[in-house]
Amino acid sequence: MAGQKHEPLTRVPANNGDFWSLRVVDLKPEQLTQIRLANGVTVRTECADAWKFRNVTLTLQLADGTWVKTNSDPTVYSASGWAHSEGKTWGEDGVAGPIPLLFK
Repeated sequence: MAGQKHEPLTRVPANNGDFWSLRVVDLKPEQLTQIRLANGVTVRTECADAWKFRNVTLTLQLADGTWVKTNSDPTVYSASGWAHSEGKTWGEDGVAGPIPLLFK
């Protein structure tokens, strides 16, 4: 969030279809050091293909095996000018966010 360093962590896996599907983005242990109690997730599109996403959530497994998660952002983010666009559209910069995700 404010004052934090922003670094790209990973790529979102392709869906390979025109339907909603759950996608999990696994982070490497060294990437987990960048996760805080308050996080701002930004998604940047790098392709000309139109796509959308929703329900962004961070979920982590602690060393003792306990799972913790942030709030889920139900907002739909999508490419503009597309027959299936809805919710918030990203501009020509291809950036959606930051999406605030807070661990409780």
